[in-house]
Amino acid sequence: MHGICDDTSIWDTFEQTLIDSGFVVERLVYGTPDFSLRPSDYVPDLRTWLNSMGAGHVTVVAHSMGGLISRKYIEEQSVADQPNKISKLVTLGTPHHGSDFGRWMLRFYFGVLQGVVGAMPNQTAMVFELLKRYTKCQADPRSIPAAFDMLPASEFLNELNYGANRGLDDPPGSHGWDAHRNETTLPQDAEIATIGGTATFCTWRRVGAWIWGRGPTYHDNDAVVATNSALMANPAAAPDRDVDLVGSHLTHAELFFTCGATYLNSTALARKTAGILLRGQPPSEPHQPLAPAATGGLLGAEETQDDSMRVAPAIVDTTSPGRVALRSVALPVTTAADIMLMSTDAILTLETPSGTILTPGDTSTVPGLEYYGDPGSGFEGFHIDHPAAGTWSVHVDATHSSDLQTFVIVAEHASPYLAGVSVANSQLYAGDTLQFSAVVSTGGSPVASASWACHLRRPDGALEPVGVFDDGAHGDGSAGDGVFGAAFVPGAGLGDYQVVGTATLLTGESLVAGTVARLARFADLAVDSLDIVLSKNLVVAGDSVSVSATVHNHGPDAAMGVTVTVTDRQTFEELGRDTVDIPAGGSASVQVPWHVAAPNAHRIQVSIAPLASPAEVSLANNSAVRTVVLGYPVGVRETVPASARLVLRAPRPNPSHGTVTLTFSLPRNEAVTLVLFDILGRRVRRWEWRQLGAGVHFVEWDGTTETGTRLPAGVFLCRLRAGGEVQSQKMIVR
Repeated sequence: MHGICDDTSIWDTFEQTLIDSGFVVERLVYGTPDFSLRPSDYVPDLRTWLNSMGAGHVTVVAHSMGGLISRKYIEEQSVADQPNKISKLVTLGTPHHGSDFGRWMLRFYFGVLQGVVGAMPNQTAMVFELLKRYTKCQADPRSIPAAFDMLPASEFLNELNYGANRGLDDPPGSHGWDAHRNETTLPQDAEIATIGGTATFCTWRRVGAWIWGRGPTYHDNDAVVATNSALMANPAAAPDRDVDLVGSHLTHAELFFTCGATYLNSTALARKTAGILLRGQPPSEPHQPLAPAATGGLLGAEETQDDSMRVAPAIVDTTSPGRVALRSVALPVTTAADIMLMSTDAILTLETPSGTILTPGDTSTVPGLEYYGDPGSGFEGFHIDHPAAGTWSVHVDATHSSDLQTFVIVAEHASPYLAGVSVANSQLYAGDTLQFSAVVSTGGSPVASASWACHLRRPDGALEPVGVFDDGAHGDGSAGDGVFGAAFVPGAGLGDYQVVGTATLLTGESLVAGTVARLARFADLAVDSLDIVLSKNLVVAGDSVSVSATVHNHGPDAAMGVTVTVTDRQTFEELGRDTVDIPAGGSASVQVPWHVAAPNAHRIQVSIAPLASPAEVSLANNSAVRTVVLGYPVGVRETVPASARLVLRAPRPNPSHGTVTLTFSLPRNEAVTLVLFDILGRRVRRWEWRQLGAGVHFVEWDGTTETGTRLPAGVFLCRLRAGGEVQSQKMIVR
């Protein structure tokens, strides 16, 4: 499986080595090679591909985001109680704990997006063509939610690594790797090996100073993903699942410049991968284990060095061939700055406030000056340590060119001020409100004197201004506290809504930040244990009965061709399957025969195959089990087997508009806690019992918080804790 912005051609050399080692190899192309979808959106492509193969189990070798898609597939199959076809997984440069490169990429992108506000339409189109060219994407890269999912400590990665219950009892700010390094969720039914690389002789080695920071906490990286992130988990926590295999001089991908061997064209690495896959055989070449970081051990998302670089609105313009365009960049007092040029083929030089001209050749004589890129390559820049404060002139030299130059100048500088824009809920459905906040902070405290100008970019590309308020009435905290907010209903257009804003400080310093929320079609299929009934209430060995199940569609669209499977989980016998069409907001029934035999207790499971598109809100309610004990009436008495565990059933109805029934069962007398959390992990309602008896219990919830306030629409998590066990269910409030 390839990574983001790639296709199967990347495997040409790598594949042949695996074939020579005796493997039968298939290449998967998933989705569109761009940033327009999140990793989880590509799981249906992988599921369809795996199901179409004749093999019962498949070994997957995945590069970059392909590894996250593979892990998400394994997780979803487990949650939906569906068979997992991946038996072995080898990931190459996969950002299991995120990529700080994504921080820079998003910063750069939002700086450009704010720069095109007010630009001519033809200039805007040409700027995004440049972005496509220099990010290797073949489709429009303006929609980049995948980059958010691959940021360190993102919601997607936290749930993938630590499970749905990650850190819900922790104090604010303690989520993530450091607090849960021994709780990383690893698939129990698939063997995983992880490989990271370094780019020691690559032009992009300076990414270590540019993106990952300088000093003792420097991270070895492959120019995009740090090796610590690529190795996924702390070896002390999972020594049998992590492979300390680092390919020297391996770059993540040829995103910008050719530098050394990529993972995918490294024959030596392919031989090592084949050695891992051939059980019992060591890698064909010796390797050095990953050296501990200077601070000791592997580093995770929250332990990376702080990135103090901030971006200002980009300068977007054009100039005629044969000319030199001069543009001004104002730098405040700062310890470091980057000035980058993206153009057709112009050449970048700088002029300091005192009039000194700086060229790429001056990096050997001017202290603190670094140049990266190649003159006229289309993407180049300077890094300046302790630049002089004041107005710098940027020379965009097109005297050698015969082409009209569209150019973008992006300037970054180190600052103690941090600008942030965040949405209350990144996943929206029809009628939901998009609520966001914007704040500049320093030392963890909001800067009340800052002002904001924000814009919304709709899925169709239209940019429009959005008013933000610091009046305490727009989800912005208290009036005058420096936290700005806004809320509006996006409308009917499905897709990604990007919010970008420029904060201006009293010093004149300008900082850009942005975020994204997705408006999608709601989809959710569900079945409950109470939906499973037998044609005979009391069954004994030798009976022939029918098992009927009612499956539900909570979405606004009909679900066509849904596969429903009925299995006896006690004997692992498939009783039958059927394909049904479920109307919008309706239900459908399936019926299969069952010839009853020993043992005395059976667990009849009904499983709904996940929808391919759109993705379901939750897969936790796609499967349900009804216990049948021979000789006992099914509808009157259900004996709880000794092996039964705590069960929290899917909320009903789900989604809900009013009262919700929360149902759970206990295998024994226990102290019980039931808590509701919002999507940000904040507690909104709590119930606690010192002791409840074994059996089924019900809670009727009226949709309000502990203070009696009705909750807004959104996604919520219901968590049940008893006897050291935890069960969770997702719930939608409309």
